Amino acid sequence: MFVDAAKAVRVNYTHVFYLVRVITPLGLNETWAPRSVAVSAPAVISLSNGTRWVAEDSVSALAEGPLVLAPRYKRQYLIRLDAPINSTEAWLDEGSVFRMDLADPWEPGNGTLFKRLLVNGMAQREFRVDKPMTLRTQYAEVYYWASVETPVNKTVGWVAKGTVLKFPEEVDFGNGTRLVGPKASEVEVDKPVKVVVAYSRRQYYVKIEGVERWEGWVDAGSLIRLNATVVNGVAYTPLEAVVVTSPGIYRPRFEATYITVVRDALGLPNPLGSVELCNATAPAGLDGSAVVSIHTDGLCTPKVRTTPVGPYTIAIIALAAVIAAVAVKKRKEQKL
Repeated sequence: MFVDAAKAVRVNYTHVFYLVRVITPLGLNETWAPRSVAVSAPAVISLSNGTRWVAEDSVSALAEGPLVLAPRYKRQYLIRLDAPINSTEAWLDEGSVFRMDLADPWEPGNGTLFKRLLVNGMAQREFRVDKPMTLRTQYAEVYYWASVETPVNKTVGWVAKGTVLKFPEEVDFGNGTRLVGPKASEVEVDKPVKVVVAYSRRQYYVKIEGVERWEGWVDAGSLIRLNATVVNGVAYTPLEAVVVTSPGIYRPRFEATYITVVRDALGLPNPLGSVELCNATAPAGLDGSAVVSIHTDGLCTPKVRTTPVGPYTIAIIALAAVIAAVAVKKRKEQKL
């Protein structure tokens, strides 16, 4: 345009910009924004160290003139919870208090019980949020549900992890019966357990009386074989083995045999004598010998019955008398 004299010039601007200042915890940011344009600040400012800023009020406005946008921010920290179950994490306001609400004791329902909750090795339950934190939880005590059934009782309850359950080598019922040889002498509790304690042998306390005497523990159903013996000249031979079916006293039967020669007062065999053994009687033979036997469960005392003078002694005496008479007669005849 050529101007050759004074003129009034009117300029029209088609775009109007306003200076906008956005203030955040990260600092000041200035820019020009067209009129009526919405200007915003970040609602959340995340840092890389577990910290963030969260706006508490509006973070946007229209640029209807020069604008200063300075929202109020609060600082939050990331709290991580490392737990046996349901580990989680959350952003919490700076200065707030984080309260641990895990159950103590805690029974998850699988035969396990946890007690004495520790957080980062401490019994502390509340933590002031003044920095990012990782809270690791664990239970100092672990218990398992144990069911133990023995021949005498059944016990159930919570048992500490690592406990060693020991079972007796014998169970005495107090009535002459006992069980020996547990198939498992001990069990370490490292999980929920159900233990049925079985024993390999049942034993009875047995007394042998009568001819032989012995007592002690014997396996049920076993046989006790006895030896032959001689007591006071009587020979005892066992007729049977003892079958142990219960505790108590056993009197096994023996065949008692007594062999002797019955003699009279002069020591000559006496066929008129006899021998008695436990109510059994046997007469002497011609040679004076006698054998008596009886079945018995006790000791027998032999009794020998004889006459003072036996027939052989009488015969000898008679023969001697005859010889003497003959001798006297011969002497008389010689004198004549």
